[in-house]
Amino acid sequence: MKTGDHVNIGEFSTLLDRAVAGAPEGLALDEVERVEVTVVAATAARGSLVGARRRFALERDDDGHVLCALAMMAEQITSRAGRRTLRRDLESRIGIVQETRR
Repeated sequence: MKTGDHVNIGEFSTLLDRAVAGAPEGLALDEVERVEVTVVAATAARGSLVGARRRFALERDDDGHVLCALAMMAEQITSRAGRRTLRRDLESRIGIVQETRR
């Protein structure tokens, strides 16, 4: 991707369905009250990961589910420790095992 490009990952309803499908057995969407969305990107310029997270309350209405942001802005993950945690979580989710450095 070029600088400024983006990828559409789908509607929130699709993301919620995928999250529930990957959750512990027996979890139903109607049981979910809060959702945290974390976005991670690799930067070519810095050779590292950057990220942001935003939390939402999942409320119900006559039409189904409504996401209500719990903060005006996303929280940027900029600290070295935060970026390291992002890397470890992402590597774990996609099955990358890092060798222990000595």
